[in-house]
Amino acid sequence: MSTSSKTIQFASALGNGAEMTLGIATIYSIGQSAPIVLATSTVKSPDFEFMIPVTDGNYYYIVLQVSNYQLNSVSYTTGDRDLSLLSVFDDSAVSVTVGPQSTIANAYAFARMIYSTANIEIAIKGTNRMLGLAYGMKNNFISTGGNISPVISSSPNGLESNSYALFNFLSNLLYYNVTDASVYNGFLSLASADTSSSFFQALMHLVHQPFTNVEQIYQLISAMEQVFQPSLPQLTLPRHKSPVPDQWTLTIKANDSGAQNFLIGGPAYVVFDKEDKAWIANNVRQGTAYSGTYCIVLNPDGSPAAISPVFGGGLLGAGFGAAIDPARETIAIGNYGWGPEQFNPQTGSVSIFSYDGTVLSPPNGFTSQVTRAQGMCYDSAGNLWIASIGSEKPMAPSPGGLYTFENQNSAIVVYPGGDPAQAIHYNNFGNNPSPYHATFGVVMDSQGNAFVSNIGDASEGVPSSLYKFRLDNGELVCLASWISDYQNPRTGEIGYEEFRQVQVNAQDEVFVVGITSSRVIKLDNDLENVLQVFEKNINAPWGINIDGQGTMYVANFGQEKGRDPENNSLDMQGPFGVTVIRNEDENTAKLMTLPTGGAPVTLRNGFPLYGSQTIKGKQIVSYEPIMRLTSTNIDGAGNLWAMNNWKPSAYVDVKDNPGGDGVVIFVGVAEPS
Repeated sequence: MSTSSKTIQFASALGNGAEMTLGIATIYSIGQSAPIVLATSTVKSPDFEFMIPVTDGNYYYIVLQVSNYQLNSVSYTTGDRDLSLLSVFDDSAVSVTVGPQSTIANAYAFARMIYSTANIEIAIKGTNRMLGLAYGMKNNFISTGGNISPVISSSPNGLESNSYALFNFLSNLLYYNVTDASVYNGFLSLASADTSSSFFQALMHLVHQPFTNVEQIYQLISAMEQVFQPSLPQLTLPRHKSPVPDQWTLTIKANDSGAQNFLIGGPAYVVFDKEDKAWIANNVRQGTAYSGTYCIVLNPDGSPAAISPVFGGGLLGAGFGAAIDPARETIAIGNYGWGPEQFNPQTGSVSIFSYDGTVLSPPNGFTSQVTRAQGMCYDSAGNLWIASIGSEKPMAPSPGGLYTFENQNSAIVVYPGGDPAQAIHYNNFGNNPSPYHATFGVVMDSQGNAFVSNIGDASEGVPSSLYKFRLDNGELVCLASWISDYQNPRTGEIGYEEFRQVQVNAQDEVFVVGITSSRVIKLDNDLENVLQVFEKNINAPWGINIDGQGTMYVANFGQEKGRDPENNSLDMQGPFGVTVIRNEDENTAKLMTLPTGGAPVTLRNGFPLYGSQTIKGKQIVSYEPIMRLTSTNIDGAGNLWAMNNWKPSAYVDVKDNPGGDGVVIFVGVAEPS
């Protein structure tokens, strides 16, 4: 690395013609410890410059404290209000804009790296990896030079979701904090229960606690002129939709696979490689009911990687299975298979790739011991664990009668060292090998134990279950099991709740989600005791994730609550989203959603989500940018990636077109592990 002095031009942009006339600007260098002050000065005009030492590959930020400004040729002072603007830049920057929009974008993107000290109100620290991830996500909203990104301002974002309008609304909120003392005082009171002494502290409280006083904060400026547009109060929405957001989160939606002919369709699970590229198991060929033959690879900012989409290696209807080895260099994708009889594969397989896109599995994939692979994971020794579902019954809501192949016994399969030739398996669940256990998920705890979930099958009298295993001298040893105790209030059935993902927390306690029961069950590590059950704001969950602070994120597949044909839509009246539970307290359970901005959802090729399908001759449209979710995962900067696995309408799904349209990234909401 080399260091040289460099002059950088700075411009403050308050908005609406307002110009800063007095402030204090401080430039910091960001590293893994406390930031270093490079320069500080009083500035008396909206444009100014600093000469600072710049090192290749480093990141920096400016904090501009606004004291005086001018609007319509009239001078004003901010008085005792503490108003700091923020902009982060890298070593390549020659001009930097700092204003409300840069402040909002950077507060969210760097949320997991921002803190305060006794001397520094806005301190940022992190590894270059973390900083690079956050910087790329920030650029999805605004460039360092102050230009709004086409990512946030156009499809699949734009007005297809409320994120662009919410970003501008928060920028307007900051503008009015500068120009209106009553808004400032009201915001500090509402955003942080009087615990903050500055706008930025209140903003960061809102970033970390996004469900805080949403309606009241919205009302602070909803009737005022919206300086940055489009903003929430300006949205033209379908009936029964409100411009008031459900929570204060910013999102980026990604739907570009890298190829117009092979759109994202039914993304199910995602893992991140050593370059932080997102490898996404893609279930179907978009617009059809046929198995997809490719997986999606996205860059850390959600744009398509140069190698995407990836073909070969036996990819065919990848399901919930995506796993990354301990070195984050080898990616395993589990193939479940999909589609009507004439296109549906007889069995599943495992496809293996290098992080650079090199195919490491044969054209048919690895099929040793595997039937319809679902959840997968690598353990710390590099052994690949695979949930082999066994049953040929279709996954709901597909119609029955299309899958005519002979069932195989459900099993947990291990490829020692990742070698299929050495495959071992266990299928004696309940002392009775059967296809109808329907093995689905697998996860490792910190002690090297594996926990395996079985869906079960009500019609065959097979309950949902959990098993604990250990790999001992090349043999799978069953250590414990737990059979569901759930009683369906409608049918009276006991023990069947359709388990999906299983997860462990930092204390090695075990969590599993049930679709039929719409609940999360927490058990001890020995599967002897149910410690807690979570049901509030949970709807048919498939996935569960736990971040570095112990916050739970439950991916809901959703339930039908009526259709809305008056809007030419078959969307279920969800809402769809991720249930957030803090401190394992069910009273904190909130549904984190992504509402519409008023424009129908479109695919990457510009066509409506439901293609050419119509209702009474009118084009079917969708106003649900976030859909039926199967999973979430957290990247190295704390962004939560949620998989739009199925479309919002069960009616259309059953007919012929199930695949959800992309990935929704909630910016900075989770603590990286």
